[in-house]
Amino acid sequence: AIDPQVVRRNEVYWKVLIAELLSNPCFLRDDVARRSYSKLRSSLGGLYANRHMDREAERVLLDSLDLYPASGEARSRLAQLYMTQYRFDDAKAVCEEWVQLDPQNPAPYGAVGDVNRTRELIAREKELASLYDYNKKDPNFIFQYANVLCERGKPAEADKVIDAFLDQKTFDALWWQTAVNFYLQSGQAGRVETLLQRWCVRDSKNALVWYNLAKLQAALSKGTESVKSLAQALKLDANLRKQAQGDPQFEAIRPLPEFQKLMQEPLLPSLPEIPVPPKKSKKKS
Repeated sequence: AIDPQVVRRNEVYWKVLIAELLSNPCFLRDDVARRSYSKLRSSLGGLYANRHMDREAERVLLDSLDLYPASGEARSRLAQLYMTQYRFDDAKAVCEEWVQLDPQNPAPYGAVGDVNRTRELIAREKELASLYDYNKKDPNFIFQYANVLCERGKPAEADKVIDAFLDQKTFDALWWQTAVNFYLQSGQAGRVETLLQRWCVRDSKNALVWYNLAKLQAALSKGTESVKSLAQALKLDANLRKQAQGDPQFEAIRPLPEFQKLMQEPLLPSLPEIPVPPKKSKKKS
């Protein structure tokens, strides 16, 4: 945290300076100077906001707008600050004033849209949260709720919702594949690996799940783990060997001796020769 004494001295300095600047007609006519001082003040407001000093941040950002009302940086930061406090009407008002001050700029229109979308998203999250206890076994509901939580920047909560759903006694491979796809779409490879490992425990005889786990581990440069998973897949379905031999996703681990050994076709065991009984000669009549 910032020392309160430092904050207090800084605010006293800026209070005097801003009063002097705004009473100076030359300053009021100089857009470059107004932008510059406004940016300095806005940067400090951003610092306070990052330190969760919301009261100080709001005051400083309002000062920045007094110095230059059309500051996009200050208005964006102030709108974001208000949204974190669920003050959506205030956030929207800040952005709508920006539209009026700079109507040719597409940014303020986008900011108004962001406020509306965030308000709707939060309302949707609250609605789904209230329905969770009654729908925790409904896969469609679960992934819809998880998606909203991710959009709200709450991935850990989304993980808990999905994990609780997958941990139920009833097993359905389609649910697990949906969960894997959910994380693949957001590029969370580590989370996908964890789910595939858990899937292998729940459905240990599924060769394709082991095979997919091996491919992912190869992509993550986990050669040893990938070879072990692939070995288990081939143990369950030897036909996957040919697929693995030409699968580009194994390129990273192909040079490994363990991988090359797996790719060799197993030799058939040698069998002892079966003795052929001699032909009986026909008796002459």
